[in-house]
Amino acid sequence: MKLQEIYDFLNKVSPFELQEKWDNSGLIVGDMEREVSQIVVSLDINFTMIEEAKEGTLFVVHHPLIFGKLTQLDFAKYPSNLMEQMILKKQSCIALHTNFDQTHLNKYVFEKVLRFSLESQNAFLCTTKDTWTYKALLKHIKEKLELPTLKVVGKKENITSIALCTGAGASLMDEVKADCFLTGDIKYHDAMKAMSEDLMMIDIGHYESEKFFAEILLEELKVLPILAIIANSKNPFHTEMY
Repeated sequence: MKLQEIYDFLNKVSPFELQEKWDNSGLIVGDMEREVSQIVVSLDINFTMIEEAKEGTLFVVHHPLIFGKLTQLDFAKYPSNLMEQMILKKQSCIALHTNFDQTHLNKYVFEKVLRFSLESQNAFLCTTKDTWTYKALLKHIKEKLELPTLKVVGKKENITSIALCTGAGASLMDEVKADCFLTGDIKYHDAMKAMSEDLMMIDIGHYESEKFFAEILLEELKVLPILAIIANSKNPFHTEMY
């Protein structure tokens, strides 16, 4: 298949026009007229993936390889070092980021992973209502997301509504109409604001809440007449316990 054909298919699955204005979803590296030998799906891309993939591979990732202003191609530094290797192997890269959050990822994590019943959803927030105790909710989240620990802002013994945004969604807290907000990358000042506004927040991790991207997209790609496989990206953080 040509890259253009796959790009058009992905645009139907999750329209690129839905992405936020600051985002860089869409074609990152490649030639729309070039033939693609296989598709590799991953949350992120790294040197090992590029090295192991054959010539002509298309990487479809969640996080754009080029994010923000790129003023030079210094092949000793990220992300230019990865781009150089991809170009040498005639590989391509397409990102599905904030558009995919809206059409697939948030709802999947909310319903399929955390097993919550979706009652309402706007662009990035999924919300439900029920009754949980503090300990029961934390136990449930830890088990479903396979998290050994949780960082929590505020403590409510009885929770009647929950909202979620995968990745880093703390900037959306003003839109949250729930007792408890689940998201990742909660910063110190976000936590202070949440406490002052009586909003309980649970940091479920950026990687940990988005690691399902590849398995979701792979199901969509199965209808294409081309091999699509998952390459599992690694969490850049690890926990040291002494």
